Amino acid sequence: MADDGTLLFLVNRSGAGTAILLNVLSRDYQIWRTAGTEAPFRESVAELLREAGAPTGPVRVEAKVLGEETHRRVGACEIHRFRLGDAEYVGLIRMAKTRPDDMIFLADNRPKPVWIQFPQAVHVYDVRRGVYRGCVERFDDVLYPGRTEFFALLPYEVRGLDVRREPIVGGVRITARVEPRGDREPTTHLLRMEVFDPTGNPRRELARNVLAENGAVVQEIFIGFGVSGKWRVRVKDVATGTLWEDTFEHADPAPTAAR
Repeated sequence: MADDGTLLFLVNRSGAGTAILLNVLSRDYQIWRTAGTEAPFRESVAELLREAGAPTGPVRVEAKVLGEETHRRVGACEIHRFRLGDAEYVGLIRMAKTRPDDMIFLADNRPKPVWIQFPQAVHVYDVRRGVYRGCVERFDDVLYPGRTEFFALLPYEVRGLDVRREPIVGGVRITARVEPRGDREPTTHLLRMEVFDPTGNPRRELARNVLAENGAVVQEIFIGFGVSGKWRVRVKDVATGTLWEDTFEHADPAPTAAR
């Protein structure tokens, strides 16, 4: 309600449905957001939606506000979620501007200590840094404007990679499986495979990203002929940063006898 008694939100319930009329000019929201004063309006709308039965967001990013007892959602923070099998991936970014092509920066562009809250305890991995954050329901972090943070939420902790290597004609066959800790069966993972030649240089044309359904995959990598020497292959679980690496001798096949 405004100071003059005008109702700012009109709510009408009919059966299981609810209609909410914003009796206020929300076109100024962009100005409020740029100035960092949009929180009261945003929280009021969020409270109305919660009272109407709308599901609350499963991931919350909150910061302690000076002079207040409770935490408040961080403004201008986008949350993106993607599910792959039984795992979920969460990307966070604090916007530095209202739009990337805008010349006006948001009012608060300082690094912000935050709490990242999930609906229940999960095994959290910082994908960009390859760090295990533990089996937690929430953890603390620092968000920087314009810097993306990316987390993998898994139903288990990854113990390691079980990788077998065997030679094939002109190359190598890699059999890889993600090993969870405990009795859990692995869900779908993304594995990054890289190959390095005898001089130590990465052979980018041989690298690949492989979707490992149920955590397992078999790949054949053709290296070629006339390139004998000690080669190196690396397998990385993208979600957790778990690495396996091995050096092997690649030799040309024995020549067949002339007939």
